[in-house]
Amino acid sequence: MREDNGRAMIESDSPPRSSRFETGRVATVAAGHAVHDTYTAFLAPLLPVFIEKLGLTITGAGFLTVFIQAPSLVQPAIGRLADRLNLRALVLWAPALSAVFMSLLGVAPGYAWIALLLTLAGLNSAGLHAVAPIMAGHVSGSKLGRGMSFWMVGGELGRTLGPIIVVSVVAPLSLKGLLWLMPAGLAVSLLLNIQLKQVPYQGRGHVEWILQ
Repeated sequence: MREDNGRAMIESDSPPRSSRFETGRVATVAAGHAVHDTYTAFLAPLLPVFIEKLGLTITGAGFLTVFIQAPSLVQPAIGRLADRLNLRALVLWAPALSAVFMSLLGVAPGYAWIALLLTLAGLNSAGLHAVAPIMAGHVSGSKLGRGMSFWMVGGELGRTLGPIIVVSVVAPLSLKGLLWLMPAGLAVSLLLNIQLKQVPYQGRGHVEWILQ
């Protein structure tokens, strides 16, 4: 900390945040959000299929949504870690992990396996949604509102396309057809690694001015 004209400046080890709106990188983060949310949106249209395949009650099927949603409760803890650690990997690999977990639902042998896959998908989703806005904000520069709008549009687009895609695949190919959807998420994670791996990451800010 050093004094400068009556103000204290706290410097971190991270490079200062640019004021430039990096359209390509903002769009890449939003695309990762879209693809991730596309996969997690598979569950609702699959519930009738699981009911028929496994002989589930309505209650049993309803609890499947709990397994994927309940992990969101750990987001504050992940956010706390993100203030101290570089959790960029949670963003870069989120589409790949959601693709793996949600696609494997097509070959899951029973209720317990489905519940486990959904829980893992939920934890992965919690990590993405706690950490990715930090990266989106960084590459948005001084235009944070515009960057967050890209981020939100990506998520809404994914939740819109997910049910359409999964029904289009499962109807002709059965549940095992979900495996054909896995490579897209893997490819998007590779793209995120190429485009965003060099993006500086800092949860608590880069250079903060504190009025005294």
